[in-house]
Parts: sequence; structure tokens; C-alpha cells
Amino acid sequence: FDNFVSYSQISIEVDANQSTYVYAAADPGSFFFDNISMSITSGYIAKLSPNGSWEWASELTSYNSEASIALKSNGELLVATNNLILSFDQSGITQTEFAFYPSNGHFQIEDLELDHSDNIFLGGYFSGSLSINVNGSNMNYYSAYARLFTLKIDSNGVYEWFSTASFPTSSSMARSISLDGNGSVYVAGYFYGYLELGVSSLSTGGTQHGFVAEL
Repeated sequence: FDNFVSYSQISIEVDANQSTYVYAAADPGSFFFDNISMSITSGYIAKLSPNGSWEWASELTSYNSEASIALKSNGELLVATNNLILSFDQSGITQTEFAFYPSNGHFQIEDLELDHSDNIFLGGYFSGSLSINVNGSNMNYYSAYARLFTLKIDSNGVYEWFSTASFPTSSSMARSISLDGNGSVYVAGYFYGYLELGVSSLSTGGTQHGFVAEL
């Protein structure tokens, strides 16, 4: 490269064939991946062969220089960035799989995880008016400030459940999401003010606090 990554945001996934997929945030400039060259604004996604040769690379624009990547069982790479989930096949051809557009607000995916059945789990935050169809039922939410969410999308693309904080008095974010072998979902993030997660009531006393929760 003739530019170096100056952010800490780097994600790596390795498939069953030992090919490596890399996302990295980067300063604007020209980048070279062996015989592939491109101008990059804020980040890229690229694939390395098992012998370390670059097979393809694609610019990935993210206004906050963050993205989360995960590999499906068929080798397809999912990339969550901003309000989108993109898919890349093994040749680097991409398409938009899911997009979220709240009215007069913002939707930010902070983390993406897959289970062994290729169900998708997302964590992040939204603001404004959000309408989302969950198992055939339309659900409407509104938040004047950032409000944490978690979302499960099954392997057929159906939104299976959507969970968010109740009665928040200030901003909150689901920053990281993890799964265990029993199907439990664990979420970590931070919040200000007061909120409720299920039967748990949390209050910061006016400062930023972190949280860990199980769904």
C-alpha cells in the first residue's frame, strides 16, 4: 500500500478453503493490492488467496470508518456498514441484501454475527421513526436520540425478532453482539440516563455506563 491504515477498525475472516477476507478503514488515497489499484475514501474489503495473493478488492465507504464482516456456510461474505448489509460472492461481486431507512433519523449497524444456520444477528442503534416488519407484523418505533437495538434475521431473510430498550431517557447503543452454542444472544454496549432491558432497570446518574445483557 502507499497509504497506511490509521484507524483501529480492522476485521478478518477465514473460510474453509483458507482464503482470507479483510475489511480495513483507511485514510483517503491510492491503494495497490498486487496488480489491483484503486482510490479509496474511507475503507476497503479485499480477499487473499490461501497463498497470500490478492484476488480482488473493493472500496467500502463508511462515514464512521466501521464495518462488521461474517462468512456464511456457502462462502458468501456479509458486510454490515452504516445502515446496509452487503453480500460479496467469492469473486467479489456484491449486492445489497438489506437496507434500513428510518424517517428523519439514522440507523447504524455496529456488529453482525451469524449462527451455524446462517441466521443473522445485528446490534446497533437507531433514531427517528422506524417501521419494521417482524414475522408479518408491522412494528413502529420512535426515538429522538440514539436508541439501542438487536435484530434477528433468519436464513430466509425474514425478520424474526427486533428488541430495543424500553423507556430510555437518553442515548444508548448496542456495540457488540455474541452467540453461544445454546442459542443465547449476548449484547454489550453503553447508555446514558435511564433505560429498561426486559425486567432490568438501569440508571447512569448522568454519566456514560456500559452494560451486558442476555436475550
